[in-house]
Amino acid sequence: MPSFYKSLFVLLLVACVGCRTEQEREYRTLAVTFFRMPLKKQMEEFSRYDVEKQYVVFICGNQYIHPPATYLAGPFAMEGEKVVSFLTEKLQSADDDQTLRDIILVFAEMSRRKTYEVGANKDLMGILTNRVAQMKDPEWRRVVEGQMMTDITGKP
Repeated sequence: MPSFYKSLFVLLLVACVGCRTEQEREYRTLAVTFFRMPLKKQMEEFSRYDVEKQYVVFICGNQYIHPPATYLAGPFAMEGEKVVSFLTEKLQSADDDQTLRDIILVFAEMSRRKTYEVGANKDLMGILTNRVAQMKDPEWRRVVEGQMMTDITGKP
């Protein structure tokens, strides 16, 4: 096994220490095998996963893979309204800046791709604004406020 994959596997196993359920551990293991696939195959497989699997792979890809797998925001965002409730729950329960950033990235991508009018959902916009204001790292907050929230609202 090449050293990159050994490092990735160890990193994801360490991340799994915080997995609360057997299903989360299963999905983290899935993420290890997912990122071994060629990019084209990743995109095909990702679109076949249910929303929970997509979420875990997306979060792992952005927080444990380098460079981050931000390209997965596109196919996740293509789900549109179908994943809004799920992502809103995750947004409300997120307890770290990186997870907030990653979830908001999907909402921003939905707006860019016009798969869901995030800016028109007043309740969601209130939650987004509140969660961004709660971000601890001022640099991440600035990035999210500047780039992603602008994509969502259409206003600079």
